[in-house]
Amino acid sequence: MDSKVHYIVGIGRSGSTLLTTILNSHSKIKGVPEIRIIIYFLNQYKKKQKIDDEFVSYIKDYVEEYQSIRPSNVVNLHSEKIETPGEDNGFFEYCKEVFSYFDINGVHGSKDIYIDKNPPYTYHYNRLNSLSGESKFIILVRDYRANILSRKQKQYAKSGNVAFNAFNWRFFHKEIEKYRNQSNCIVVRYEDLVSNLEEELLKICDFIDVEFEEGLLNYQKIDFNKSEIKKGVTDKFVKHHFKGLKKDVNTSRINAWKEQLTAKEIKTAEQICGKIGTRYQYDLENTQGGFSFVYLLNFKQYLKACMVHYKEKVTFYLPIKFKMKRFKKSMERLK
Repeated sequence: MDSKVHYIVGIGRSGSTLLTTILNSHSKIKGVPEIRIIIYFLNQYKKKQKIDDEFVSYIKDYVEEYQSIRPSNVVNLHSEKIETPGEDNGFFEYCKEVFSYFDINGVHGSKDIYIDKNPPYTYHYNRLNSLSGESKFIILVRDYRANILSRKQKQYAKSGNVAFNAFNWRFFHKEIEKYRNQSNCIVVRYEDLVSNLEEELLKICDFIDVEFEEGLLNYQKIDFNKSEIKKGVTDKFVKHHFKGLKKDVNTSRINAWKEQLTAKEIKTAEQICGKIGTRYQYDLENTQGGFSFVYLLNFKQYLKACMVHYKEKVTFYLPIKFKMKRFKKSMERLK
């Protein structure tokens, strides 16, 4: 299979689902849903010469669990098609074969390009890059204050704490700083995407070597309110979380943080994220420093963000049997 896999990385709530949905309207692209097949299985199976029944069984279970929290009329992962291949081309090629089974918002079969969108992949640039010399990385960036507001207002969020989410944004972008200037990376600001959609899509298409298509500007909207998921809590979450995907791209949320965050919250966010934010042309409202002080004042939130950061790195190395057990337990909690 000659298909290429490109990645969208960056902290969640930065427009990655919107961009994936738009790119999914291209005739040569399939946007893969947020399912971490490659990184989840990479450590144990990358070097195996043959795709064996054990791996196929694990990946089938993994896909089936994810299907239980996806509306099948929008995302059908077709786990029944997953089987041990007759001809073995290695781990990465098999992952692409699995992607070809997915039906994503009316897009079926194999495509020239798969866009694998996963915020945690931000931490795995070197590993993903080593799989193929052809993969490219679209780094999505959003004003940290808008990102924090989005998380603060999001139902079912892990935490709406401003300091925690600011530290989390900072950790993600400290990671991105390590590779964002590589030749196979492009930085796209959410604000530019929604303000100048055609211009940004032209730039992205050129970057991933596909012709721009007018259909991208009239992309297939997704209305999750017309979907039902077996797990009730998840159904409510999905309908809230993705409600913006049935609307046209708009700029209404770009500066909402100026009115909906307090002056104190803005100052806290800027003290933690401001230095990195200015590298992406996000101007400061306050020019005062004080990172050390805000660090001490919110040390508990810093530690929580550290745990999230290092958990992703450590989880990569865990045995697949242990990871699958934890994964299934986490899925059970969504019921």
